[in-house]
Amino acid sequence: MSSDDRRTEALPADPGAARPDSGTPEPSEPVAAGGLGAVPLLFTRPAEAFAGLRPRPKWIGVLGLIVVLVALSTWIQLAQQLEFGAEITIRTMERFGAPEDAIEETLASLPDPDSLTIGDIAGQVAPAVITIVVVFFVGTAVLHLVAKIAGADPGFRLSLTVYALAFVPLALGVLVKSLLVRASDTMEVTLGPGILFPGLDYNSLPAILLDLLDVFSLWNLVLLAVGARVAYRVSSTAGWGISGTLWVLRSLLVFGGRMFGAWAAGS
Repeated sequence: MSSDDRRTEALPADPGAARPDSGTPEPSEPVAAGGLGAVPLLFTRPAEAFAGLRPRPKWIGVLGLIVVLVALSTWIQLAQQLEFGAEITIRTMERFGAPEDAIEETLASLPDPDSLTIGDIAGQVAPAVITIVVVFFVGTAVLHLVAKIAGADPGFRLSLTVYALAFVPLALGVLVKSLLVRASDTMEVTLGPGILFPGLDYNSLPAILLDLLDVFSLWNLVLLAVGARVAYRVSSTAGWGISGTLWVLRSLLVFGGRMFGAWAAGS
């Protein structure tokens, strides 16, 4: 063999060149590596949205998007929310036998929906934002724990990013619902199958159960399953088990809140 041939053999192979001896194609680079750049993929290619999370999980930007959506939703439906809150306050205090003076004093302390100041708006939006941030971190902790029980070994930042991306549909659902509340001037709006039964009492048990199956909640269920399978590298069965566990826990909390609202409304 000549010296030129030996030099040619010693050169490293071109990483972009095709490998005819391999029976499988080279894997392509992940389209997204977490963060806001992965959000558009949730609508079209959710598996790719989670594919690049392990090396560089990025969750702060996605959480910021969720906070903005929730804050905007609260502002959009603020007038209806305050009126509904006043009605629930009256009925609840009456049920506990509160005197009329106490009820009137409580109502007088509530902001007037027809003359809201910037301070009033901030005072209503801030608790919603704080609540959603607390829910986000608690939900992530539960996801992380369930994933470990299922046999995965993710870092907590990875769990933060998986949960943040899967939470985006829930925040979008809140926004869509707020627009419908504003348009219909009532808080009794559903995004679930109950919309097919207009005569169904909003506070009835069937309506509450159907409301748990709204399209954004189911989208969240699917994304958590896909995210667990792809980012945690577990089986599809384990992914659905992780997702289903979180969905059931969240549904129980929503169900409890709706049942309390039905009780307060006198249904």
